[in-house]
Amino acid sequence: MTIIIFLSSLLGAMALGMPIAFALIVCAVAMMFQLNMMDSQIIAQNLIAGADSFPLMAAPFFLPRTTASTATRMAASTRAETA
Repeated sequence: MTIIIFLSSLLGAMALGMPIAFALIVCAVAMMFQLNMMDSQIIAQNLIAGADSFPLMAAPFFLPRTTASTATRMAASTRAETA
């Protein structure tokens, strides 16, 4: 029964077009309900602890910086050298 709930909640969330990361959260909550271990504080603590990862925080700040640097003088100087 546990495997059926796991797979049905995971595949059901993914069939609705939900990103895989959020589908896994839905699957974990469904499993907690099924195993009678539901505690909203555990979910909140794990979500905050997972978001407190340095690589996860560094990537969103790195991408706009890269985009901005290619749109400024650096991109213009490399185009001038190749022409």
